[in-house]
Amino acid sequence: MATRLQFESSNEIGVFATLTNGYCVTAIGSSENFNSVFEAELADHIPVVKTSIAGTRIIGRTIVGNRRGLLVPNTCTDQELQHLRNSLPDGVVVQRVEERLSALGNVVAANDHVALVHTDLDRETEDIVADVLGVDVFRQTVAGNALVGSYCRFSNQGGMVHPRTSVEDMEELSALLQVPLVAGTCNRGSDVLGAGMVVNDWSAFCGLDTTSTEISVIEAIYKLGGAEGAGAIAGDLRASLMDNLAWPLVHEADQEAAGHGAAARSPELPCHVPDVASRPTGRPLRFPPPLSVAHPPPIRGGGAAV
Repeated sequence: MATRLQFESSNEIGVFATLTNGYCVTAIGSSENFNSVFEAELADHIPVVKTSIAGTRIIGRTIVGNRRGLLVPNTCTDQELQHLRNSLPDGVVVQRVEERLSALGNVVAANDHVALVHTDLDRETEDIVADVLGVDVFRQTVAGNALVGSYCRFSNQGGMVHPRTSVEDMEELSALLQVPLVAGTCNRGSDVLGAGMVVNDWSAFCGLDTTSTEISVIEAIYKLGGAEGAGAIAGDLRASLMDNLAWPLVHEADQEAAGHGAAARSPELPCHVPDVASRPTGRPLRFPPPLSVAHPPPIRGGGAAV
């Protein structure tokens, strides 16, 4: 399931935390409420490590990793580097990277199999990403934005991309990542997905402003809590839309019936539902087209998925 929380007064929790299938890293000195939420959900499965990077708390934007490794910028101090190596599981390789684009969390997005990187990333850094994280690396943009780590968020189960990503781009990215993708937002319409939430294969955390509809999309595309992909997303969105459209009609019909003293409620129903003939005239009800979800193409020739 997806959990909503805040870092002090900020909803951009992805700025202050990093989550993978092997560990979680949060900002040192943060409020106990913030850390306790991660520990309550994750401590039985993976370690939750508190640290700083270059003396700052914006660790989610400066580091990037997966279950095999963790990359930190060249501004990371020796003490911080040693603390991470001592605290993370033995199989996790922690590597310092000499890179001009030092906000690694903004320029690299990765799961356990594939990484997308900024188009201007150094070739040496690209090789380090491939070696330390054990992934295939692709230089890509998301909706024309080179900051792939900021405008998409994906796990081994699925992913979300910038809401203005075209269908063609989503299909291309889905083919590279071999996971289904959907265009969406968090934190009540924010398109900066990398800063607004963190996910792994069985849990997700997002800002406190994230709406219930956004939560439904997140849980469905990342396959959390039994939700299954595009069908669940479309069903949840349509149910939410029907609730919003039907309530004014039900309320108006109840008032009209009460005014004439002729309302006869059924004991089984919590409210009166008007029939089609009694619906007020005006603009017809319009429903959105089916949600566009990109699925990876089938793998031909018996090859294994990346």
